[in-house]
Formats: sequence, C-alpha cells, structure tokens
Amino acid sequence: FHACAVRANGRVVCWGANGNGQLGDGTLLDRRMPVEVVQIDDATQVSVGETHTCVLRRSGQVACFGQNNLGQVGDSTPSDRQRPTTVSGADDIVSIAAGRQHTCAVRANGGVLCWGANDKGQLGNGTMANSATPVSVGGLVDATGIASGLAHSCAVRASGDVSCWGNGTLGQLGDGATSDR
Repeated sequence: FHACAVRANGRVVCWGANGNGQLGDGTLLDRRMPVEVVQIDDATQVSVGETHTCVLRRSGQVACFGQNNLGQVGDSTPSDRQRPTTVSGADDIVSIAAGRQHTCAVRANGGVLCWGANDKGQLGNGTMANSATPVSVGGLVDATGIASGLAHSCAVRASGDVSCWGNGTLGQLGDGATSDR
C-alpha cells in the first residue's frame, strides 16, 4: 500500500500508506503525494515490503524503516521505526529485495543475508525462526542478484543458475515441488 523511488540526487521519496512509518518521513501520516525520506541523500536502491522499506546506500550499508514486529527493520529490536535505521551487520551490500515481511541482500563477496519473518523459511538459514538481525543464507557464496516475493526469495548465481527458498506451496521456488524450503 505504499511505493518509493530513488531520485538522481540519491534522495528517496515515498507515498501511500504510512501506519507503521514505512514512508520514512518521521510521521505516521498517509501521503497522497511523494514525501522525502529523512536522513537519506546517498541511496542507490530502494525496495518496499508490505509495511516496511529498505534503502541501499552508496556506502554498502542498508537502512530500513516501518513495521518491525518480526524484525523487518533488522536493528535487533521489535520496535517500529518512522526514520531510517541502519541494519546491524549488513555491510558491503550491492543489492536488496524486500518481501512481504522480510528483506534479503547480496554482499559484494556473493553471500546473501536475510532478516525479518521466517515462518516459511524465507530467510534461507534452515530454520523457521524470525530474525531481527541479518542471517546468512546457507550455501550461497556466488550470488549476483536477488528478488523477493511474499514469503520466498531467489538469488541469481554467477553461473546464471537461480536458487530459491521459502514458501513453495504454489511452485514459487521453480523446482517442481509444492512445499516450503
């Protein structure tokens, strides 16, 4: 119910629903017109989840804001954030993708980190436990890109192959099965 965009000058604007602070303007007011995210002037990418938003900064750090009850903001707390908060331990990031209540990021070394909801295995760490800080996706050391859906994520690998994890009940993982992994 919200959208965001990165401007050429590195600033981020968002609009739409803001009940959890997902617009990053320091308020909980819904906005019909774009408003600028506070404290961000060096963004290279933005990705929105259902009620949270994450921004990739030129420094390779990630800042998130909005609903945080399942760890979506990645700051080790369950508190919603109305302003960008740096994700603990997410350094050297080159790409991000927010799902409904989780986010994943590709590191410069090809590793993948995810945080937030994990009820379908969407964090890729072999558990179903939510995480309010980034966890490593098992077996991925050569990722070049990332995409996230409702409760699953997929990484493009250096070989061109794609690896997916999380909710697969409708075949989202692309391996012919209909189960979560």
